[in-house]
Amino acid sequence: MTRADDRAIKRARVRDFVARHNLGGVLFTTQKSFSWYTSGGQNHVALNTEAGVASILVTPGQDYLIANNIEASRLMEEEGLGDLGLQPLIHRWDDDPAAATRLAERIVPDGKYAADTGPHASELEHLRYSLTPLEVERYRVLGRDCATAAVEVCNAISPGQAEWQVAAMLSKSLWERKIIPVVLLVAADERIANYRHPIPTDNPVQSCAMVVICGKRHGLILSTTRLVHFGPLPADLRRKHDAVMRVDAAFIGNTTIDADVNEIFQRALDLYDQTGYSDEWTRHHQGGGTVQHPRLQGDVALPRSRSAMAGVRMESVHHRHEVGRHNDRNAGRAGNPLALEGLAER
Repeated sequence: MTRADDRAIKRARVRDFVARHNLGGVLFTTQKSFSWYTSGGQNHVALNTEAGVASILVTPGQDYLIANNIEASRLMEEEGLGDLGLQPLIHRWDDDPAAATRLAERIVPDGKYAADTGPHASELEHLRYSLTPLEVERYRVLGRDCATAAVEVCNAISPGQAEWQVAAMLSKSLWERKIIPVVLLVAADERIANYRHPIPTDNPVQSCAMVVICGKRHGLILSTTRLVHFGPLPADLRRKHDAVMRVDAAFIGNTTIDADVNEIFQRALDLYDQTGYSDEWTRHHQGGGTVQHPRLQGDVALPRSRSAMAGVRMESVHHRHEVGRHNDRNAGRAGNPLALEGLAER
């Protein structure tokens, strides 16, 4: 499948949304929406913003790039928007903040369009939930590349290195693979058990290290965690690792098209009980929908009534794919587990 084919699928979804709501168009402003609709294009300059530096206005007859004169030519040429048939609408960089809105309303009068940050944001986000064949292919490759980067770094860590240094190695390994690190967590020894989201510190590695990645490429984000231990593996750590892998397998094995998230969650909780770690699920969320975001907002799995283990963490991405089917709720969580190694002994 080509990029143009991929964009055609998404354009059909957006046009259907526009027709159902009797609108004149849709305005995509965020980085994740821009990347999704352009099949991997990027509209960011700064990495720490939700909004991009340019927007896309989708109408039934034509797609438009709305950008200032600093960004427009680069986006049209280097992001391939011209090849996708977009027409540029350009305002000066020193125009007032409403300049982009005026350009959109020149095409769609009276502001009769939906925006990805407005009242229709949630419904527009649902358009992204079913992955296209190209996205599935890209996501699997991204999973392998993130796993390779993490294992490469774990094999290069030396006792005495600070967590910051490990994070630097991890960042380099990702950028060399054209992967943007949107989350980098590193913990050594006791910090692994103490903190579930350990940003890197000066803490030196002694006997164990954990690296956590949320890596982005083509607008797709994949999460990966790896641990490495130096010397003989303690029995307690092995027991925890085996338990968390059983819990993870419960999540993966029960994630199917149309499966109820609460039921998936409950089956994983049963494994927590069986392995002797009944309360550990309360220390960290247990995952949820992902792909264009490290965790889709409002889509974190929650228990119906009542799965990270102290000292061990398992992060994997699971994708179930049914060709030709558009399922807003669960499609895109899903085929083969990606990057499932976990713990290595050195």
